[in-house]
Amino acid sequence: MTIRRLALHDFYLRDDESVAMVGTTVVRLPELSTWIVVSATEWISVDSLARGLVERFGPPPPGTSSRQVAVSAVAELAKLGIVETRP
Repeated sequence: MTIRRLALHDFYLRDDESVAMVGTTVVRLPELSTWIVVSATEWISVDSLARGLVERFGPPPPGTSSRQVAVSAVAELAKLGIVETRP
């Protein structure tokens, strides 16, 4: 799967967190989600994101993989209308 950020009405970045305006909804994004959104200005694979998450944030929690973390975060961002995905 690959993803990319959709055009946002407004995107405010402060330190490692951000606020995005999607339609008329304002969403505050935590550090991990912000990193994904900033990294996905062009199409990027979830596997590349997973590797980048490990480099940026360290290993994932026990019992999960960096790919699972990436897929979960991407699914939430897609549900919010912040990124789009393709197989």
